[in-house]
Amino acid sequence: MKIVLSSADEAMNVVKRMVYLAYVACGGPQGMGVFQAVSGADEDRVWKNAYNAEDYSGRFGHETNEVYGDYVFGRMMKWGCKWNGNVITIPDREFRSDYQSFCRTYPNNKTLLTAALDSLEIKNAEIVEIKVKA
Repeated sequence: MKIVLSSADEAMNVVKRMVYLAYVACGGPQGMGVFQAVSGADEDRVWKNAYNAEDYSGRFGHETNEVYGDYVFGRMMKWGCKWNGNVITIPDREFRSDYQSFCRTYPNNKTLLTAALDSLEIKNAEIVEIKVKA
């Protein structure tokens, strides 16, 4: 799925909000994640952790305009996307509750995206759904 927004700043805000909403919807840390849990982490702190892969040894193997939250403060997310200017690209895949614990609240990328757009009061996003051939 590709989302075209009016500016690069707007795209960045949507990406950050999607990460944060998914994080909050996870509910809490899982397994050994309790040792990395942080109570009351705000959106900026969650973003920094996800973007820099702070639950691991740091950011490696990712492009500058890419985020992938594997575990964020001990919460299993396994979600990410890329952006380039005002365009966000989100992989087309199914969520699994044993990997994306936020999927009980956001069952797919479109519901997560819609929640982020609504919370930021963005009405002019163009959503282009692209199905990848198997």
